[in-house]
Amino acid sequence: MELYRTHIRDIICGRSTSAIPLAERSELIFLHIPKTGGETIERALDLHKNHLPAVDRAREYARPHVSFSVIRNPFDRMLSWFRFCLHGWRGQLPDPKKQCMLAHRLINAFPGKHNVSTVGRAFEAWLETTLGSPEWLHYWIFFPYAIFLGGPNLKVDFLLRFEHLSSDLLVLAAALQRNVTMLPHENSSSDWKRGMIEGMEVDQEIMTILRYHYSLIYTSTAKKLVEVWYQNDLTNFGYSF
Repeated sequence: MELYRTHIRDIICGRSTSAIPLAERSELIFLHIPKTGGETIERALDLHKNHLPAVDRAREYARPHVSFSVIRNPFDRMLSWFRFCLHGWRGQLPDPKKQCMLAHRLINAFPGKHNVSTVGRAFEAWLETTLGSPEWLHYWIFFPYAIFLGGPNLKVDFLLRFEHLSSDLLVLAAALQRNVTMLPHENSSSDWKRGMIEGMEVDQEIMTILRYHYSLIYTSTAKKLVEVWYQNDLTNFGYSF
């Protein structure tokens, strides 16, 4: 089986003049954009954890390689980051800590029982602050995909989509002649209690609301902020609200 180069579509199989003979490529480079299911990929393919963007991995690119990444709807991904900051990672405040601590301060600014409106307003305030000043920008969260993946031409051979990650990964694994077993989504905050930050636990009602479809959480202001910041990603990769 051969896998074919594609920059702004899902990976595909078939006949093409752009076919890449994978047997001639010895190293597998996974550009792990945080909050795209990357830890599941790393476990399935036995890869070391690495969140560096393409520009910082020149040494790997200098050797024979196959490169790939996973992309996700930016609206969904940004809400996932907010949820992850509140939930925590293995009982700790996740990195980047400054941005995640801000999420806690903002959600706690609304006293009493939470609802979709209060959670949405806290998320809106988080986006306004973090996207509004260079001191808050961190590449793990805010780099547009094109920048993370090396610029307009994308230094990546294949793109998988988070929205159907399991099937895309199986196609990639077959082309690489690797056997993989799809594992449960690592690093997921769907279990509201497991792995929460000790002493900073967030109410179950908040975490339950944050599992709703992102379209129910976004305010009009939050939607506009993401539309402007990720305009090129939304256009180039065919995502919408």
